[in-house]
Amino acid sequence: MKIFRRSLVFLVPVASTVGFGFVGCGSSEEPARNESVATSSLRLAFPSELHTATKLENGKVLVVGGKSGSADSTVLGSAEIFDPATETFTLVVPASGSLLPRFAHSANLLRDGTGRVVVAGGFQGASMPAHTSVQLYDPTSNTWTDTVDLSEGRGAHGAVALPNGWVMVAGGMRGNDASS
Repeated sequence: MKIFRRSLVFLVPVASTVGFGFVGCGSSEEPARNESVATSSLRLAFPSELHTATKLENGKVLVVGGKSGSADSTVLGSAEIFDPATETFTLVVPASGSLLPRFAHSANLLRDGTGRVVVAGGFQGASMPAHTSVQLYDPTSNTWTDTVDLSEGRGAHGAVALPNGWVMVAGGMRGNDASS
């Protein structure tokens, strides 16, 4: 499977009733003949790689952070909402709070019915340690809130939302070494 980078988002039909799913973000390169062919291509306001894409309860998708992938590799502290009904991206300008720049983080929709998304860990730069910060996005009030930090910074980790409203974060890296 070819990994796409940079500025385009490719949507392809998924074999379920969900409709469409993200395949990857990438340059304007075309998929190879044996790969899925995109049904549409859209541009993020801030082209990025190593960001997260989280499906919200209303069917829209929250795209958070990442890095530019350009020579200077700017780490992004931005978020965008993709609306599959209109096939448009809208920059999230929060009513309060701000999103920390991060990439290789996790973003999980809480399973407590609130519609909030937990964004945890990630890296703030190539030579910097991983974030310990955890932030909560509330799409109803359009706010970012800082929450309790991770016990140690980690990026490129796994995370899963549990039925009790907690998010389990495991593995990943502190910087250049693996963490447990």
